[in-house]
Parts: sequence; C-alpha cells; structure tokens
Amino acid sequence: MRITNQTRKLPLVVLGILLLGGTACENNSGTDPLTGGVNPAVSLDAGPDQSVNPGSTVLLKARWFVDGAEWAGDPALAGIEGPITYHWLQLGGPAVSLNGGDTLTANFSAPLSLTDPIVFVFQVTALAGGTEFSDDVRVTVADATTATNNKFLVVNDISSATETDTAVTITLTGVDPDGNDLTFVVVDGPQYGSLSEIDNSAADAAVVTYTPPPGFEGADNFVFKASNGQTSSNVAVCAVNVHRRGRGNSPPKVYNLSSETAVNQPVDVTLTGTDADNDDLTFSIASAPLYGTLGIIDNTPRASAIVTYTPAEGFEGTDSFTYRAHDGRHASNIGQVMLTVARRTVVFDESVATVQADPVTLTLRGSDPAGRDLTFVIASPPANGSLGPLDNSPRDSATVTYTPGEDFAGEDRFTFNATGGTSASNIGTAVVRVYPRVEFALNPLEGPRDLTVECTASTVSGAPLPEGTYTWTFDGTPDSGPMSTHARRSRVFRAGGRHVLTLSLTLAGISGPVGCVSRQTGTTEGFVTVRPIEITGNVRDNAGTGISGVTVAANNGGTTAVTDANGFYKVNVPYAWTGVVTPQHSGYSFTPNDRRYSNVVADVAGQDFTAVSPTPNQPPVADAGPDQSVTDGNRDGSELVNLDGSGSYDPDGQIVSYVWREGGSQIATGVTPTVTFTVGTHMVTLRVTDDGGASDEDDVVITVTQANNQPPVIAQGSSLSLPVGQNSLAGDNRFSLTANDPDAPPNGLTWSIPSGPPHGTASIVGPNPSSSGQAVTFEYEPAPNYAGTDSFTIRVTDDQAAWDSIQINVTVFSGPTIAGTVALVPTVGARPKIGEVELDFTGTGAAAGQNFTETTNVDGEYALQVPTGWTGTITAGDPDRCILFPDVTSITTPVTQPLTGQDLQAWVPPIGIPMPEFGIKETHWMYANATYNFGSGPVPYPDAGNGPYTHYVDNTHPNATDTSNPYGTPARPRRTIPTSLSPGSVVEIHGGPYAFLDIDGLTITWSGSASQPIFIRGENDGSGRPRWVGPAIDDGDDTYIAGTYVIVENLDWHAWSLHFQSTTHHVAFRHNWIHDAETTMMWIYGDDLLFYDNEISDAGTYPSDPDHMGILLRETPERIWIVDNHIHHNSGDGIQSCGGCHLGVGPSYIYIGRNIINDDEENGIDVKGAKGPLVISQNEMYGYEEFQYSGSGEAINFDSGDDGDVRKMWVLFNNVHDSVYGATPGRSAAESYFIGNIFHHNDVGVSLDGPPFFNFLGHNTLFNA
Repeated sequence: MRITNQTRKLPLVVLGILLLGGTACENNSGTDPLTGGVNPAVSLDAGPDQSVNPGSTVLLKARWFVDGAEWAGDPALAGIEGPITYHWLQLGGPAVSLNGGDTLTANFSAPLSLTDPIVFVFQVTALAGGTEFSDDVRVTVADATTATNNKFLVVNDISSATETDTAVTITLTGVDPDGNDLTFVVVDGPQYGSLSEIDNSAADAAVVTYTPPPGFEGADNFVFKASNGQTSSNVAVCAVNVHRRGRGNSPPKVYNLSSETAVNQPVDVTLTGTDADNDDLTFSIASAPLYGTLGIIDNTPRASAIVTYTPAEGFEGTDSFTYRAHDGRHASNIGQVMLTVARRTVVFDESVATVQADPVTLTLRGSDPAGRDLTFVIASPPANGSLGPLDNSPRDSATVTYTPGEDFAGEDRFTFNATGGTSASNIGTAVVRVYPRVEFALNPLEGPRDLTVECTASTVSGAPLPEGTYTWTFDGTPDSGPMSTHARRSRVFRAGGRHVLTLSLTLAGISGPVGCVSRQTGTTEGFVTVRPIEITGNVRDNAGTGISGVTVAANNGGTTAVTDANGFYKVNVPYAWTGVVTPQHSGYSFTPNDRRYSNVVADVAGQDFTAVSPTPNQPPVADAGPDQSVTDGNRDGSELVNLDGSGSYDPDGQIVSYVWREGGSQIATGVTPTVTFTVGTHMVTLRVTDDGGASDEDDVVITVTQANNQPPVIAQGSSLSLPVGQNSLAGDNRFSLTANDPDAPPNGLTWSIPSGPPHGTASIVGPNPSSSGQAVTFEYEPAPNYAGTDSFTIRVTDDQAAWDSIQINVTVFSGPTIAGTVALVPTVGARPKIGEVELDFTGTGAAAGQNFTETTNVDGEYALQVPTGWTGTITAGDPDRCILFPDVTSITTPVTQPLTGQDLQAWVPPIGIPMPEFGIKETHWMYANATYNFGSGPVPYPDAGNGPYTHYVDNTHPNATDTSNPYGTPARPRRTIPTSLSPGSVVEIHGGPYAFLDIDGLTITWSGSASQPIFIRGENDGSGRPRWVGPAIDDGDDTYIAGTYVIVENLDWHAWSLHFQSTTHHVAFRHNWIHDAETTMMWIYGDDLLFYDNEISDAGTYPSDPDHMGILLRETPERIWIVDNHIHHNSGDGIQSCGGCHLGVGPSYIYIGRNIINDDEENGIDVKGAKGPLVISQNEMYGYEEFQYSGSGEAINFDSGDDGDVRKMWVLFNNVHDSVYGATPGRSAAESYFIGNIFHHNDVGVSLDGPPFFNFLGHNTLFNA
C-alpha cells in the first residue's frame, strides 16, 4: 500500500488525510511557492505487500515517484533538496534483524512458524533537507506446514562490482527442489544503471549484463526472482558496487543487526561489513550495551567479526550496542545491534568449515527457559550439499552431518529451529564454509644442481585459492606465510639426491592443518631429485700431503676425475647408484684399494684414500703395426686404411693417449682409427703417452696403389629366344638384362643397341644408365606382318670404356589365340568377373620354354596368342592377389586353332583387404595322394566318392555306432561328431541332426597344423546341409572352439552360440548356415580366423529380443577376415567390434568385405572399439530402420570413444542404401577414410556429428538422402 507524504520548507497546504505518526500530507497545489513555477508531486513508496515462505530472504525496496510515475534518477533532479537519509522501522511482528536499514533497499530472513502465518509491518522514512517522506508495507510469512507442503523455489542474494563506465556480467542462481528448469526475471530494475536481456539458456542459472550510467560511482542494485513454470521463488537482491577507475580508498560500510537469546544465555553476534576496495576490516565497539556485557571481538574473518553478548543476570527485555569497522585508512558508519532477551525457546546461529568433498558434523544449540528437552528440526535444507539424520539425543542440542555436493566449494547454509513442549523457537542459520581442495605441483621434478624448483598451489576445481596460512615443508623445514605470498614459492636445491616437499594449510574454522596432495604423485608428498650425486674426497700420502694426478674412477655410469694439486677429487654418479670408486696412479698402491657403494641417493663426502710407496715411472712402448699396401678399389684416388696401435703397451701403468701424425700434422687419435690416404706412399708416426706423462713413438709406411679397371659382364647367356606375337598385348615383347661390374663404377653402366634388328625395332625402356646388378628392361617390336627369326646386339659400357655385349635372337610367330574369362568363385550374390588378374602360361613338352604372361582386362577377359601346337599350363601369376580353382589348368592337346571358352574360377580378396593366410585355397583334396595313420601305420586316405576322409559320420544309418568305432566307414559310420582330432583328419558328415543338449557348455579341440589342417565337412545328400543342433540356451551352455588349423564347411549350425577362444588360431568357417541361437552366435577371441561364404541370421528372437549379435569381436582378436557372407535379421548388430571393451583395447587388423548385411535389429556394422586398422570393403548393406530397440538405424556406426583407441578405419566401395543413416563416423575417435562408396535412399547419407576427429571422404556417391 502507498501512504505518501511530502513536506516543503514553506508552509504546507494539507490536501490529503491526517496520518498517525505526525507526518504531513501531499502538496498538490501545482505551484512551487518559492519559485512560482510548477511544483511536481513527489512521493516515497515502500513497495507492494508481500507473501513469502519461511527461510526466504525478504526484500524491502522503497521507490521515488514523481507525478505518479516512478523516478529512477537522482532525487535531487526531482526537486528534493539537501542530503537524504533513509531509515526502515519495524512496526509489527516478531523482531527480526534488518540488513541495509539505512538505505532504500533493506532485507531480512523470514522466520518459521509451526502454527499460524506471521504478519510483519515495516515503515520506511526518508529525511531530505528538513522534509520527511514515509510509507509502510505488510509482509506475510506462511506457516511451516503450508511451506513444507508447497515446495518453494529459492534464489540467492548476490553481489558484484565493476569500475566506472564498465559493464559487468552477473550470474543469477537458484534452486528448485524438484530439479525443474528455472526462468529468471527482473522484478525491480537498478536505480541508476541498466540491464541487458536475461540469458536463460542454463537450467538453474541465468546471465545478465549490468551497465552503469556514464560517470556513475556508488552502490546500485536490482531485484530478481525465478519461476519453474508452476510456482515462483522468493525475490533476491543483486548489489552492484561501481567504483572509480584508479580511485583512492573507499570507506567501509556496516549494517544494523538484530539477535535474540534467552535469559542468562550468552549469544554470539556476527558483525558484518563491506568494503568497495576489498580491504580487510577491523571491527570495534562504538557504544556498549546497557544490560549486558561484550566479550573480546574475534577479527579473524576478513569482512566480519564475532563478539559474544552476555545478558545481565535475570535480565529480560531489549538491549543494544553500536559498532563500526575500519579498513586501515577510513572508518565506517555506525551500525546498531538490537538484542532481544526473552524467556522463550531460542536457537543460535552456527558456523563451521570443511574442505571440498569432506563431511563435517555441526552441533545445533538452543536454550529453553523452562529447562525442557529440545527437539531440533531442519527448516530449509542447504542448496549445495546434503544433511544426514539429526541426532536429538542431547537435551539442549543436536548434531547433524553436512556433506558438500560433488565439486562444490563456497559458502552453503541451512536453517533450523527447535521446540520445547509446544513452543517453537526462532529460526537459526547454520553456515558451512566449504574450502576448495588444494593440490600442489613442482617444476621441474629433476635437474642438475643448482636446481631451482617452482612450487605452485592450485585448487582441484579451478576455484580461487582460499585465504589462510600456507606452510611449505622442504626436507622437514617449514616455510609459512599467507596465501598472497605462499601460493607460489621457489626453492633452490644444491645437495644432490632426493628432496621431499609437502604443503599444508591452516584455514579459519578448521582445527589443525589441512594436507594438500601432489599433482604429480597423488600423495601428500612431492619429490624433486638433484642429479647427479657427488662423491668427494682426498688422496694423500702417509704424511698427509695431497697427491695430484691420481685418476679416480666410478664405474656403472659414473665419471672419472683426476686429483688436483691438493689431492682433492670429485666424481659424479647417477641417482640411486650402486658401484665402486677406484683410484689409480702408476707406481702407487692405495688404502683402501677401492670404496663400494649401494643405492646412493645423496652426496657423499670424506671418501679419502692413502697413496703408498711411489716408484719411478717406466715409459710406454709404441707399436704402429706392420707396413701396409692397399689398392684404390673404387678408383676414386684414395682408400680407407685401418691403422693399428694395439701392440703398444706400458710396463708399469696404462697408456692414456694415442696420437697419429703425418708430416708433423695430426691425422687421427685412438688405438685403431680409420684414415683415408690418397694414392702414393705415406710415412705415419704413432706417439703414445702413459699415465705418468712418459711417451714413445713408432712409424708405419702406408702405400696406396691405383687398381686396374675390370669390364662389366652381362649376366645372361649369349642368346635369348623371345616368342613375340604380331598382335600381342603390351608386355609380352619386353625382357630384362642385368650386368655386374666388379669395380662398381660410381657413374653407373651405360646400355646401347649398336646393331638393330633387320626385321623390327629394339629400344631401351630403362633405367639407363644403371648400377651394377640392376635389371634393365628392353622392348622389341617386329615389323608389320613379319614372321620368322630376327636378332640384334645389346652392349653395356662402364666409365672406363670397358664393355660387354650380347646377341638377342628372336623368333616371331603367328599362332592361334587362347581366350576366356576369370570369374569369382561361388559366393554371396552374383558371380562378378575379375579384372586385372595376372595369369602365367607355361609351355610343356615340345613347347617348353615358350612361356607367357597375360593380364585380364577390366571385364575379366583375356586373349593370348601362342605358337601353333602349344601345350602347357595356366596358373595364377600373383598368388598373393588371386587364387585359381583349380590352381593349375592344363592344356594337353596342341593348340592349332583358336581356343575359346577357357573360363577360370578364381578368388581375390575385396579391395584393400589382404589375402588370408589360411582357409581359402586349402581343400580336402590335398590329401588325395597322402597317407594317414589309423593306428597300424600310414595308409592311403579312403575315398567314398566325395574325396579323402579319415572319419565317416552318419547318425541316420542303421549301423551307426561309436562303440569301438573311432573313425567310421560308409558301411559302419560313427553316430556322433568327434570333438578332439589330430592333424590331417578329414571328418565327412552325413545325415543329422546332431544334438548336444542339456550340458553345461561344450569344448571342441581340433588341433591341426599348417601342413596338415583338419577338415570338418558336411555332405549334402539332397536334404540340405547336415544340421548340428547346439546347446545355446544361455551363456552357461555355450560351445567353445579351441582349435588350430581347422576348416569347417557345409554344415547347418542351429541354435549354437560359438566361442572362438583366445587360444584358437587359423580356423576357417566356410559355406555354413549359422542361425537361430537365443544369444549372440559368434564370439570371436582368437586370431587368424576366416568366415567365408556363410549365412548368419536370426541371433536372438528377432525383432523383440535386443542386443544379440551375428558376430561379436571381443577384446583380443587379430587378423580376422569376414568375407562373402550373408548376415541378416539378427536381434542386435550384424557385426559388432568390441562392445563393452575398455578404451585402449580391442581387436586389430579386421577385414569385413563383400558381404550382404541387411535388416538387423540394431546396426549392420557397429565399431565400438578396435586397436588397429579396420577395413570395410565392397559390402552391400540395407534395411536399417528405427526399430524398437536400435534407436537410430545405422548401417555403419562408429562409436569408439574419445581417446582415439581406433587408429585407422577404411570404408571402401560399399553400397549402402535404404536405411536411416548410411554411416555415422562422427561418433568415433578414429581416423576414418571413406572412398568410392555409394550411399543412396537413406534418410542421412553420412553423419559427421560428434567429436572433432579426422574424417576423410573422397570419390563417394551420395544421392536420394
């Protein structure tokens, strides 16, 4: 409500109503009697009535109004004369402590009522040059039950500071008990400055910019609150102090306070103040209380102080005292403390301190005049921590444990009250100061003496360092000081060895020092090491005279020193050194002979030796070795010669110097140096010097002679027959020669064709010149329509004009053509032709020596012209690139007419994928001419019409039995498939199904070798592959394959969960159907595994049972090939790499190529982790939608973590279509390369959202996204 009065200095015209309290009324005359001008109507408004929750901060803000509109400017500009003083007065309600009672804006903390709401009435008065303005406001505080049932939002008072003409960004904070997002609004803007639009993008905070008016200096504030969309918070004040740039000192300011206590009960009062310069404040009493006494003021805090008020014995009523603060240069205003001493239950404010993340126990204290037991309750919880249960067992106190929130450092508080019988106390406030945890770092951690170490303290959370006493302890010696000087210290360490440093803090409110943790060691101790360690001492004779020139050596990485004129020595050794220090000098013996040390970690002094009985030094004997004659082998005018002085010796000591000279000039040092001498004769002198200073010389003659040149030699014979067709493809008319030159001329060998062929042309392809032993390519082209013989000469010449030559004889023929195509062996989908495959044609019989090489074109076609009557074989030219089936095709009938339709079947790995070492080219026919030991010695493999076998299994045969039947035959087969086999075994399986049910897991051990692999073969008798029904009901019933060099083919694996153990290697699964397991079907742990031409489907219960993969690569596999398979309709990923692996581990060298992968419930290929290269090549992938579990529908998903555990991935020439996402490399930390792929009819072709790692996309086709 507004009740406004204005009084001018001239006589008043009373136009309003008379107010109790003796104030005048509004002057609406419109004319200023003093000036005769228009007189504006000025009034003071205490603000609207408020309803608040207990425990909240209540803001009382008065405003000036001019002609009915709020006046935000200087009141003097509105006609208000003289200085203005403000005073807030409480007219009704229980006494509370008002903050800022002498300003336009005051505030207090709303107390708690357990029964009824509390109503307060406050009046604000402004006195301006003899004129008084006033107004009052009503504040209603809800009772505790209402407040508890309606969880209320809380925003916090804050403060900020800036310089004149400088904007400042301010963060507004609040707490919603339900965790809802908050929206902040300004309730009342600043009186002087302006605010930007609030940024509400954060969940529980907001940012606003305050801009002071030009030249403004002083205090300003604004009021804000928050809302969660349903309820609003209390209002809070942001105080802004604007100080002048480079200003002098601003005096501090103190506030009016209030407190209460019980009769005969002392109470601690916290005196508060502020200082614009952030100076430390010292508080003093201006006037003492009348009815009590004050203790000694505790001025430990920087901006507050604590004093104990003790009421006089039996006193009950109101008392007061005044105080002020001083910043070292100026005193503050006078603040008043109102004290209420009552016979009622009271609780007292408490404060405590702790360190970040450390719980602390508080004792809540109270007093009841009737001596009744008190029960404490929490009125409002802390905003940044949590409270444990209250222990109310003491009569007049309670304990509770406060635990700071994670990473919180700062000041937190909560409120509480107590009841004694039916009466409730006042609201007490518990303040918890949470200091940030401090760590320290040392730099450097080691170095040579003198080592200067920087010691720095910082907080773990990045918060400012707390004030306190910082004590650095250097090797047990403390160095203490305030934070301002001791947050960073430097110390010089001169003594070698390890030095121990610690840091501890003494913080206000915490008993005892707080230990800090070293960032480098993770413990409370840090270490620096001065390297190296020094060992010092003297070498003296029996009379105590120092002996110079003694060599003192430390072994095991130590140094060697020579004693000075006083006999002193110093050797350096590594830290933690163990070894021996030994003195040595010709003619002396020493006591002791040596000194031995173990784990030396600090300097050692006083390590003396006594030298005994010197004898005269005998000179050394020099031996420069025998005279040498060498030849200039490479004809460059000089030659390297090894000099040898190893025959030199010293009869009574050791030689310490070897110097070689020629013509008085030093040319080398050392025992056996290597020196370059020019062609001619050289006299070389060796001078040796021993450890006693004596020397000797010896000469050696070195003769270098020029070598005779040797001609080059062409390595081939005198002639070469090259069958070249008139219409041959490029390459058939090329051949290579090499020449060897013993002199290895530095300028190489030059090739020429001095006489050309009469019926064609010959040319040098290169290289020319060439080095000795290097192959040089030549090309011959016959004249058009020529057939017959031809010849030409090739010559090679060295740099000395020496040469060799060879005649090349050529036969030019016209013959029939052999033609055909090369196609991929049976696999998933179409059987494409294979281009650019090299084929070798080797002549046999009469055509022996007539050998050709031909390469298919891009359509897989080849056509080769051969001599009439040619016979021979066709094989793969590059087995690492292509495997033929069969590997040799023979043409035994002489070719006299064009031979077409010579089609070949081959297998080549997908683009970018290497040839598997094992599993593609091997077949059981390799044993067609081999023997096997069935127990009575080696015999040929039997063959029942399907190729060699050792074990015959058919559980549908009436004579099938395992009894005394380890191998089986077609007439008497085995009933079960053996689970343990020896190298060279071939198991031929008919019939089925074969079941392993109701067992706790099955382990199969098939151990072959590289030369004798094991074959497990199903034979299709017309009813499909033999079915093997597995036990994969849950993870306890899985099947474990622990074999080596095994090929499993043409089986129907039904309801199996196959685990390829980490010991498994070189195992191939090919041409199988693996399906309908209730969990992931293929768990891959082993190495060098091949999965080829299989159908893998229906893992889990598709689509309702999620996360069961077709193939799951675990932590350890290396070199895994998954090629030419059909993988589909699995309830998890088709293929997953390392799901659940820790970062930094995973499979490596994984090759996924030419598969059809479609309609799995989650992703087609999901890379969650891998250590090494991964290649995804030439696959077709489709049908990945947003199913009920997968979420996104990615055909190819990379999700490998942020530490870069996947090194590189290649995605090459894949066809990805009809999915939500074609590929999502942006989620991976890998270097990924997408080349030549087609992404079409996907919602998103390729998504790069995610961490900023390296992705390369080139030559891809993306359409219809």
